[in-house]
Amino acid sequence: LLLAVLVGRAFCGWMCPLGSLHHFVSSLKSEAKRGAKLIESNRYKRWQAAKYYVLAAVLVMALFGSVAGLLLDPISFLVRSMSVSILPAFNAALRAGMDTAYGWPIGGAKVVVDLASGFLNATVLSFKQPHFHQAFLVGSLFVFVLVLNSRVTRFWCRAICPLGALLGVCSRWSLVQMRKDDSKCDTCRRCLQHCQGGDDPIPGAQWRKAECHLCLNCLHDCPTGGLSFTWSTSPSPAKQTRETPDVRRR
Repeated sequence: LLLAVLVGRAFCGWMCPLGSLHHFVSSLKSEAKRGAKLIESNRYKRWQAAKYYVLAAVLVMALFGSVAGLLLDPISFLVRSMSVSILPAFNAALRAGMDTAYGWPIGGAKVVVDLASGFLNATVLSFKQPHFHQAFLVGSLFVFVLVLNSRVTRFWCRAICPLGALLGVCSRWSLVQMRKDDSKCDTCRRCLQHCQGGDDPIPGAQWRKAECHLCLNCLHDCPTGGLSFTWSTSPSPAKQTRETPDVRRR
């Protein structure tokens, strides 16, 4: 939380292991994210506010003594999915593959398999094939969340993650400020091409501080140098920056 107060959602952009996995999958090409579609998908969407309602629900549950909301914590979600479903499936597939290769009528195949089996058993393969209840459900949910990145970059981080929402709330007091020089903008919109948070770094729109992962891709992609990040205790002009999350009150 103190890091978020200093540098905003840098944890999401640089440290979160699940965020890194989403970042990698999001970088894979898909028909839904090409050309103008990619640019448009990286603009801020109203549904990104959903994670703040998820955060509110998690906090209310915690207030009444329930930790069920932690099912959506990114670290526990990743560890649970890998340990309960992904790694056991990888273990079973690898063992099945070696068993099949061991029976091939190819000279030296058994020797190679024996050597590989000895190495893998000493490193990554478990001695006994693990099985967990709900492994298929947990694994399917994990894969589904990753596949969503083919439609929208880092969908989980933008719309669901309660930890990201909490860091976004704290980033209101972040010392990192974006400055936009509208006079240098030639409306190429390259700053939106690799935006990870959907925070509208493009000049002429408000930079949404609570959504920015501080990936700095917009800074790198801008050909005219119209964007910059500075350390400052004074916020950016209101017309350039939205300091708080866009959540409607009831």
